[in-house]
Amino acid sequence: MTSETVGPADPARRPGTGPADANRKTADPTVPAEPRAQSRDEMAARAKRQAVEVARDVKDRARSLATGQKSRVADRMGGLADALRTGAHRLDEKGDRGTARYVEQAGDSIAWLSDELRDRDVDDLVAVTRDFARQRPAAFFGGALVAGFFLARFMKSTAATDDDGPSGSQGRPSAATAEPAAPVGGLV
Repeated sequence: MTSETVGPADPARRPGTGPADANRKTADPTVPAEPRAQSRDEMAARAKRQAVEVARDVKDRARSLATGQKSRVADRMGGLADALRTGAHRLDEKGDRGTARYVEQAGDSIAWLSDELRDRDVDDLVAVTRDFARQRPAAFFGGALVAGFFLARFMKSTAATDDDGPSGSQGRPSAATAEPAAPVGGLV
């Protein structure tokens, strides 16, 4: 057996040089502690500024998208109001004045809502919606459910209309291009 020398003469075993001693070193003795702390504080402040800038950019982008959507929805609602008013006029011409009055009132209400939507700022609309939801949560959720239902129906009908193509029949031949039906019972 060989004897190993353990002690100060062994360079691998000098105090402060082993792997266990590496964890005890916390600071570079050549750099004062104050500048290191200042550097960390500066980095934290810079990271915070960048986070605030990113959040502001995201908020601005979301506001811009919401404003564009608000305008499109207001335009669609205006079109719906016009259609209701036209329908009310036709009902009135046919003598159904009671129904025409209700349809016209609905058209007027939708036109008013469309104008309000068009004229108000996105932040104002969010605040009004938030206040309404706090004051009347059941009405808010009920309205959201009904609005979601109608929006889904509207989107479905819009998608079906977009798929129609030039003939307007989703790939089925139109009456003008369809083959004539065969005579019943073979009689001509």
